[in-house]
Amino acid sequence: MFNSSSWNPTELANAKVEFQNYKDKLRTLIAGANLYHVLPRPTGTTWDGVQYHDPTTNNGAIYVSRPNASETSTVIFLKGLDTSTRYRLTAQDNGIGAGTILTGQQLMSDGVRVTIPAIYSSDLIWISRQA
Repeated sequence: MFNSSSWNPTELANAKVEFQNYKDKLRTLIAGANLYHVLPRPTGTTWDGVQYHDPTTNNGAIYVSRPNASETSTVIFLKGLDTSTRYRLTAQDNGIGAGTILTGQQLMSDGVRVTIPAIYSSDLIWISRQA
């Protein structure tokens, strides 16, 4: 992964998109957001997940990764949200249903199911406050 000169055109294109995503959205969010661990610490066979939530904008993101785990999905219970606000969840790699909209209360008490079919894969899920 660290030797980008060996990447094929698809890998280079994907990396370009991810770097731009970081510059445009994640960098500012990470700098000013609250950080929550929303899954247990990884062991190599258990899923890992962190949530960033900016209380000023009421938006955020979840980064979830599936290591060498047999389960293809997991439920994540979010933290720090406004219970009465509706949030749209949009997964970068389709780990959740397209256009999922739930209240903060639902996301914190019922959670949201994230599916990642391939081991050693991850997804980035954007949390957007709905007006």
